[in-house]
Amino acid sequence: MNSGEKSLQTFLYNNGYSLNVNSDQTNIQVWEASEDVELEITYFGGVFSYPHAFGYYTNGNSGEFNPLFQDFFFLKYAVPVASSGDVFTINLDKGDEIAFAMDVKGSFNDSGLISTENSVNPSSRDHTVIYNLDDEFVLGFEDTFRDWDFQDLIVSVK
Repeated sequence: MNSGEKSLQTFLYNNGYSLNVNSDQTNIQVWEASEDVELEITYFGGVFSYPHAFGYYTNGNSGEFNPLFQDFFFLKYAVPVASSGDVFTINLDKGDEIAFAMDVKGSFNDSGLISTENSVNPSSRDHTVIYNLDDEFVLGFEDTFRDWDFQDLIVSVK
């Protein structure tokens, strides 16, 4: 992380969370809906060099990425450019499994889908830290193989 960048810990603290970014992580990668549900995703922002489109896929089908928003103009998708605090919703049916992901428009080795599901990621690496707050999850994504600061794109899922 560059010394002038806002850390994930600072992002969380500034948004009212008292989590410890190192000790409060979970190992959740995929969620299953126990009933029909509407999820609310809030974009907190991020510190990034490459544009991303954030979205999800269901039932293990990462080839069916559904973008919800982008954090910078990304020609590949016709979805809004989000500002910090913007809220998006997803409806799931009972039994659906969901994984969250971002499509990265980077340089040659840094482009492509990055998921909460490690097996989908390049080299099956973990690119997301996830915090479970009982009725809410906070996700911090890492978009490259360089700094591992997990503050490139940050969202809350309720």
